[in-house]
Amino acid sequence: MTDRDDKTKDASRSPLTPPDETAPDGIEEKVTDAEPGNAPKDATHSEDPGSADVHPSEYKKIVAVLDNPGKKAVVEARDVVVRYGPNTILNGVSFDVYEGEIFVILGGSGCGKSTLLRQLIGLETPAEGTVKIDGEDITHAEGRDRERILTRIGALFQSGALFGSMTLAENIALPLREYTNLPEDLIQTLVSLKLDLVNLAGFENHLPSEISGGMKKRAGLARALALDPHILFCDEPSAGLDPISSVELDHLLIELNRSLGLTIVVVTHELDSIFAIAHRVIMLDKSVKNIIATGDPRELKEKSTHPFVRNFFNRQSDGVGSA
Repeated sequence: MTDRDDKTKDASRSPLTPPDETAPDGIEEKVTDAEPGNAPKDATHSEDPGSADVHPSEYKKIVAVLDNPGKKAVVEARDVVVRYGPNTILNGVSFDVYEGEIFVILGGSGCGKSTLLRQLIGLETPAEGTVKIDGEDITHAEGRDRERILTRIGALFQSGALFGSMTLAENIALPLREYTNLPEDLIQTLVSLKLDLVNLAGFENHLPSEISGGMKKRAGLARALALDPHILFCDEPSAGLDPISSVELDHLLIELNRSLGLTIVVVTHELDSIFAIAHRVIMLDKSVKNIIATGDPRELKEKSTHPFVRNFFNRQSDGVGSA
């Protein structure tokens, strides 16, 4: 067996195994801050800019669920708890993602954004709580049921996660060969269509080492879209890209959302991208291990009274001005 065969075999374990600024019709955007309860009179700001200014126990729990029975929730997280050994990273996170929206998970460094994403796409199983994709519980699904759920979603990882010994065409064809019974000529046609969709037509025979970082991200996006998923998850899509490439990728995500009706969940802390693409956001905070704000990021920037939320969106640190 060749090295390429080994990598293809490893990749078959799961389809997700890594090696307009207005919301869609019917989505009612709300702005919510976690409000301090009876904060002690001597409560002070922490030196850590990612910390809230009162004790975590004094925050009311936020459930980022829109009161909109006419809109379908395609991702439902309920009371998600993530622990690594004795360390609790997320403690009871709950939210919905609605069909057709671009939903952004944001927050300071170390707050658990990418950790939460891994629970949503089934790479890890939360210690407590559930995650449902299109109404089906991925947390407890096994075997073919789990595989069927996973084929409904696509994931773009930070590095693109392309197999280095495989051409772009081979990378994109891999999930089609593993999870469909399509004839090879149709697979090649679909590969070309996916590459054209991300503006990489003509690069089928290039290796990842022969293209730029931005092109690798777009190739990874093409592979994430190979099985025509209902939901696309993106982990720090702009990480490591120059400003022009970042803007181009933002525009591509917006176009996919508008033209295909694709629901997109993005993890990022890049403010330019957040304001450009997000219909709705949740903000995580590492001191409370939960959501401290949810809503339209433009409104959160202007109206939030929470010190960390205000500082984050206005690029301030504690003690520097006020929004």
